[in-house]
Amino acid sequence: MAMTPLDKIFFNEFKTGVINAHWVNKDRWILFSGTRPVVLSSDVPPEFRIAVTTEPVPGHTITSGTIAFDNESLTFTQPARLATRSVFMSLPEVHIDELDCMVTIECISPEGAPLYRETLKPFEMICFPRTRILRDQSGSGYMQTDYDIYTDEVIPIGSRIRFVDPHQNGKLVEVYIKARTSAVDLEFENTQPFRVYNCA
Repeated sequence: MAMTPLDKIFFNEFKTGVINAHWVNKDRWILFSGTRPVVLSSDVPPEFRIAVTTEPVPGHTITSGTIAFDNESLTFTQPARLATRSVFMSLPEVHIDELDCMVTIECISPEGAPLYRETLKPFEMICFPRTRILRDQSGSGYMQTDYDIYTDEVIPIGSRIRFVDPHQNGKLVEVYIKARTSAVDLEFENTQPFRVYNCA
């Protein structure tokens, strides 16, 4: 839900506390997903095999043909998922013959397991740290900082958030969202445009 002008006024009351953060996700390592022409992403892992999935979509229904990566060809006779035997350490050249369908090209490990890479979605938030001392049975203790994060971004519980904490001399902090509550705006029809996330 986008912020209205009244929402922005309320948010701007805390503007000095607004910091830029990133919502950290891990997605499968997709080099390409779409129809021809195929242009591979240049970002690849150090060592990988390639899995290709083909499927018909409206206007692109030819699922028989070959797709070659350097010197190895994968031959499709119907919609399927096939993987190379070759292990690559750099982006291979790709050539497609006859196939005209939805093609998804994915990096997998040399053993055939899916590979994942981080994606960062930026968003603005206001951060309220809560630091406390935790004691153990021996009487020793250590400081722990939890964070209440205030934003209009919709983020699922369990998500990872990364930001530079100005309250800890610019330390890079990574926390997980443990709980979420909504903040009701009583001045604007009791809507809930803002969310408070408890993170640790």
